Amino acid sequence: MSDTMSETNRMTETETERQEGYIPHAKQVDFSSFDEEMLRKTFPNSVATDVSLCAEGVLMTARSKSNDPQVTFNISDMYRAAGYKQTATGSCVPFAPEDVKTIVLKIKGSTSGLLEFFYATGSLTTATADCSVTGSYIGGEDWWYVMLDLSRQRNGQYTERFNNGCRIDWSTDVQKGDTFILGEMLFFSNRSEGKAYADSRNKIASTTIGKTGYGDDMPAEGVEAGYYVCLYQNKLGSDAAGVSATFGTTGLEDAISFCNSRKQLGYRVSDEKGNVVYAPYTLLQCDILREAKYVTTYARENHFTYGDAPINPAINNRAKKVSCDRLVCWVMYRVGFTDQPFTQGVVVSAMHTWSEENGFIEITDKNDLQPGDIILVKPNGSGTYALHTFLFAGAARQKGMYFRYDHGSDTRIMSHQPNVQELELPGAPFWRAYRPVATATNNIYYDRYYAD
Repeated sequence: MSDTMSETNRMTETETERQEGYIPHAKQVDFSSFDEEMLRKTFPNSVATDVSLCAEGVLMTARSKSNDPQVTFNISDMYRAAGYKQTATGSCVPFAPEDVKTIVLKIKGSTSGLLEFFYATGSLTTATADCSVTGSYIGGEDWWYVMLDLSRQRNGQYTERFNNGCRIDWSTDVQKGDTFILGEMLFFSNRSEGKAYADSRNKIASTTIGKTGYGDDMPAEGVEAGYYVCLYQNKLGSDAAGVSATFGTTGLEDAISFCNSRKQLGYRVSDEKGNVVYAPYTLLQCDILREAKYVTTYARENHFTYGDAPINPAINNRAKKVSCDRLVCWVMYRVGFTDQPFTQGVVVSAMHTWSEENGFIEITDKNDLQPGDIILVKPNGSGTYALHTFLFAGAARQKGMYFRYDHGSDTRIMSHQPNVQELELPGAPFWRAYRPVATATNNIYYDRYYAD
């Protein structure tokens, strides 16, 4: 707390401390105590989200399928609605920006998800880049206390924090009717206080982890004991593979549950030393899904367009051209299948030949497909090759729908992937598929990562 805090605010804090359940230094907002007027003042805007009250807090309901449902709020108005008084600065925010190192959100989602908290939007319609923290949660009936670590966020630029608008993007993949309940929001001056509070409530999701190796003897500095749902960083050009965690917990079952809810992205579970203790698929399959997510995100964020890349984009992508076949060969290259043409790459008409030359398993029954398989559809008139290809990423929640990584058009390139569609679209029947198999002769990472 800042030494320049006004006497008015000191008095308010003293009064607040007398309230039952008050958490010292947390500046708690309990949304279960809100009424309709408080709700309207706090959450005036939303995207793809209906905002209402329920007995447990603020209920957010997806109006439609969305990759970015969100609510925006003015943090001063939120504290004003919660009964906090205006300070000498003119704001009702009861802390100085530099005093907050950890945010704890009490949340409950109908499905597992990833959330992003923008603490410096600057307005209620825009978001400031790099001024956000992310967290994860498991869907179901349990409350989760998600810890968001601000200690490494934009040091020295505190005036941007909590100055005006804030925003919560409450998931990255929702269907119409999915829900998210925000029960509490707390701000702590250090991580240990936030963790102590969350630990006392049992269900805690932490996102703090350093980079470890594959099974290092010691955990990285600052990594707590427990289990982490993580993505291993790209191995190309590096002897040390890193771990990027999105969800951490002390319970293995909880980590596995979250991992399974996002397995189309390539997640697996490791301990604090980097040892993989659970994976929904083989390590190669998980890596294919991870790299497919990476490449599709990279292409979207860098404004690639659909077209015939002159050079294999896995080797040189300065042309910013990609297509269905170039996506597949780019991903295959990143997981170690680097014997590919320099010019163009592996084109769709040669994808089956290249797959067979690498010893991949041919799949002729679409009921036998597995995540990571290379799918070939829409055979040419003579049935000798396919005209379209994509990467299969498993079944989606909706019956008959599947995840796919697909760069078959500009619209697909600019979409958030994986897409969810039927396996066979009009005019594009299933032809065959190939399951990548790593060997000592076809994969440069075989000895280190994929050997039995």
